[in-house]
Amino acid sequence: MRRMILPLMLLVVAACQPAAMELTDAEKADIAEEFREFRTGLYAANERLDIEQTLAAIAEDVALIIQGTRLSHDQFAPAARAAFGALENLSVEVQEMQVDVLAANVVVNTDVITDVQTDTAGVTTEQTYLHTEVWTKRDGRWMMTHGQQSIPPGVAQSGTN
Repeated sequence: MRRMILPLMLLVVAACQPAAMELTDAEKADIAEEFREFRTGLYAANERLDIEQTLAAIAEDVALIIQGTRLSHDQFAPAARAAFGALENLSVEVQEMQVDVLAANVVVNTDVITDVQTDTAGVTTEQTYLHTEVWTKRDGRWMMTHGQQSIPPGVAQSGTN
């Protein structure tokens, strides 16, 4: 019986804790704006072909789904480095960005972007992607903890020389 008292007391204490503070609309707007600036900075890094800045913002324990395939950070990072290493130029156009603040340290970002890429052989391709990402602030830094990328139905990739 004594063994059950301590866990029961801890359960009662936990249940009596005040609910987490709701964020005000102004606080949510500030967090969303801070995140938009951060995410826009990552897209700018991609345009500079600096994949390392983006990889540094992806948590080691991330759950990624790219075109229907689940990838770990260790699987994604070398593929991203190889893809960026084959590029001469990259342009990223954010057509739509929606940031939903779930907590002071958690946001969901949904965006539609179009990449125009020119590889080192001079071949240019254009592709539109849909992203849904969960970002968690860890040790003061936004880190992607879950991400999904897909090509919208009916959108074909274009390629030109």
